[in-house]
Amino acid sequence: AYSHGFMPSAFARSYGWEPQEFAFANGIATLAIGPAAMALIGWQIDRMRKRGVDDAPIRILSWGFVLLIPSSAAILLMPTPWLALAVNALNTVPFAMVTAAGIIALLDIAPGKVRAQTVALYYMAISIAGLMLGPTTVGLLSSRVFGEAHLNWAVSAVPVIYGFVPLLLLPVIRRAYLRRLRGLVA
Repeated sequence: AYSHGFMPSAFARSYGWEPQEFAFANGIATLAIGPAAMALIGWQIDRMRKRGVDDAPIRILSWGFVLLIPSSAAILLMPTPWLALAVNALNTVPFAMVTAAGIIALLDIAPGKVRAQTVALYYMAISIAGLMLGPTTVGLLSSRVFGEAHLNWAVSAVPVIYGFVPLLLLPVIRRAYLRRLRGLVA
């Protein structure tokens, strides 16, 4: 997600859009889809839990993660700016799945006395990692691998590079989550 800071520049280089054009269109799409997606994800987790699905947040997070990697990578590979903007807007849904479900899952398993600190550490860790790795990787890939003219390829590679290992770890994470969750209930 932190490679998305390059979107205005990538849209300018790939599609000829000015950063202001991209920012306006992206802002409208994000405002239209983002809040609705977050609310829908919370509603879906509640609905699944009522049906007895204990690991609903991890399932939603996993589904979102599986969708997020290819949808994030595909945005700047689209043939037209409007199609790229549409994929970017739709990418808001799996992003919301991961974001909302991740925090809910974390709150489910964090001990009551340290929930606030746990969430703070979580946000700090993903922010620092994202701010350090995303832009640095895009810059390195753009200048040393794909070339400055292909910023779109560099931005598209980041979710694949950093999403591959966590994607493989999802089954392990689910098992650990269920063990912790069942340990708290017992």
